[in-house]
Amino acid sequence: SLSIRMTPKTLGLAIFVTFIWGLNFSCAKFILDHIPTFTTLTLRFSIIALLLIPFFRKPPIPYRLLIPLSFCFGIGHLGMMYFALELKLPASVVVVFDQSSAPMVILLSIFLLKERVVFWNILGVIVALIGMGLLYQFPAEIYSILGYFLAFFGGLFWAGYCLILKLSPKCNAFSLLAWISLLNIPALILISLWLEPGALLSLPTA
Repeated sequence: SLSIRMTPKTLGLAIFVTFIWGLNFSCAKFILDHIPTFTTLTLRFSIIALLLIPFFRKPPIPYRLLIPLSFCFGIGHLGMMYFALELKLPASVVVVFDQSSAPMVILLSIFLLKERVVFWNILGVIVALIGMGLLYQFPAEIYSILGYFLAFFGGLFWAGYCLILKLSPKCNAFSLLAWISLLNIPALILISLWLEPGALLSLPTA
């Protein structure tokens, strides 16, 4: 069932995490003014992997779950969101689309996992979808329009990540982060070399 009772402590932690995650995109927007998307992500995941992999030598979950998790989080979610920021979509809008993954998770859970819903789940989805619709102001710039679509699909990939994570066995969060980072690096390097030629080599002077 999708009916969950939240204690004040749990609610406070959820709000705090949402605040930190929003701050993440504000900082990312500043960095993306100097370094392109996939080069930034290559650097980000490389640093995380170098710091954590020595402590977690074995993957925490089976590769059949770890590989799609890595793709959804790295290239799918952060790749889309960062690219939207690079195309000058406001960080505030990107954060809202990022949080739109919540109703997407509910909808995917209903249709794919056959979970039961309560009235408040349905009402929350409707309100969230209305809010997302109000963000579409039909901007004149084609880059802004593309940014909206990238942010939407970034939220969709995050919903997919949450769904796969729900099906995964419990594991150490830092171990999972380490291996997700490691598995993303090769693909991100290739995408950076393809879409952002010379960006990796220019990192020392960025």
